Formats: sequence, C-alpha cells, structure tokens
Amino acid sequence: MKPEGSFKAAEARYTAVDQVDIQKLQHWLAKARDIQWDYKNIVRRKGRLDRLK
Repeated sequence: MKPEGSFKAAEARYTAVDQVDIQKLQHWLAKARDIQWDYKNIVRRKGRLDRLK
C-alpha cells in the first residue's frame, strides 16, 4: 500500500484483475476492520487523529 495524503490512509491501484494479490487484499481488509480511526472528532481535537478502541 502507498500512503495517501496526511491522514492515516493508503491506496493500492491496479490496471488489470490479474494484478490483485488475494492474500494481501484479505490481510488489508482484516486490518481495516480491526483498526478504526476517529475522524468524527478530528476538528474538536485540533487535527489530532486518535485510534478508536
């Protein structure tokens, strides 16, 4: 994954279906379910991004 912007985000781009690595994709999706960030209160915290428990 490649970092995207200044927040905790990343992206992966593909130009063909055969480029997709299923194992990596499953790993990224599992991490996305487990690791959640509190974007709702980012303004109140003056730009600080905290991880939700």
